[in-house]
Amino acid sequence: MKGFHRAQANNSRWPGTLGAEGGQAKRPKQVGQLGYAGVAQEGVQVAVVCENYPESQISKENFTDIQRVIGRLVDELPEEGFTTRLVNSYWAKGAANMVCHDEQTKDWLVDRVPTLLTGEGSRLKLVGLDALPTYRRVVTWFPGPA
Repeated sequence: MKGFHRAQANNSRWPGTLGAEGGQAKRPKQVGQLGYAGVAQEGVQVAVVCENYPESQISKENFTDIQRVIGRLVDELPEEGFTTRLVNSYWAKGAANMVCHDEQTKDWLVDRVPTLLTGEGSRLKLVGLDALPTYRRVVTWFPGPA
């Protein structure tokens, strides 16, 4: 680009570039720790759904309640022994999706989730993500009046 000089790129206001004294502006990358995307992809993903899913779906409000109840169940675990390792949870397609770090955590959820009820009284169950509907984007053209 005309008029853009390398000296301007060394301005400390530009994130990820060298600072005014030539020092690194970004924090050094931590070694040995997975980033968010890596953990989410490597985890065991399951979905908490209503027993008669997809007719009855979990609302965003119920999702928040489910997160709180699972948090309380985790808090009730003894200090010694098994520790759950839930990496992430998110709401999508009318389900509470959970990312477990390992199979033991998934098995723990399989045992606990059927004991939970939604605010409307619906029983819950745990399924794999393949049980959720898949949506495909389709583009169509309808000829209109000329």
